[in-house]
Amino acid sequence: MCWGQGDCLLCRAKILAGDELIEPAGEPEIAALRAQLRISADRVRLGCRLLVTGNGVVVEKRGVVAPESVVES
Repeated sequence: MCWGQGDCLLCRAKILAGDELIEPAGEPEIAALRAQLRISADRVRLGCRLLVTGNGVVVEKRGVVAPESVVES
């Protein structure tokens, strides 16, 4: 893990809604996504670099399991 440096890309997440409530990706984030994943920062962002400015942002983060208390049976 990179502890927020934007190097490991383990925190990448897909933006599903609320794009307008997120600050644009900076050049280091864009460069990392392009170089290591060969993708743009349009719908995929790094969680460690994501600056949310309001309520309503929805992301999909693969590999994350919801706590049992919120999983419906």
